[in-house]
Amino acid sequence: MRRFFILLSLVLLLFSSCDNRIEASKLVGSWKVVNFDPLLNGISPLLIEEGRKEALSTKYTFNSDNTFIMKSKSIPAGDNGRWQLNSEKEILILKNNLGNFNEEEEFEIKLVGSSTIIITQELEGFGYIKMTLEKE
Repeated sequence: MRRFFILLSLVLLLFSSCDNRIEASKLVGSWKVVNFDPLLNGISPLLIEEGRKEALSTKYTFNSDNTFIMKSKSIPAGDNGRWQLNSEKEILILKNNLGNFNEEEEFEIKLVGSSTIIITQELEGFGYIKMTLEKE
């Protein structure tokens, strides 16, 4: 019985010491939004539906030099910017240039797999949105 507890302690120690940080290289590539789940309060259902349509038409390309291009129904030519990963906090930061307007968005990364990313974005005072992206 004592051996069992020693073995269990070693296994728990091994798993607790593993580094589960997200590697930036796993984000590199082209990703399409395939699911948009709004958990929002106080926003018109019509506006939410338009947001869903726009989100589901969106494709992100994350390059290894930390630049990105986002294309969608309303921005077919694409919008570019820089992306940054805070792997400790599991936050993806997108800094883009919309004409003369610079915008920075933060997304909490919930999952990064070989072909799927799940991210959430808090919309202060309204709730949050959850998006699933699939690698193309």
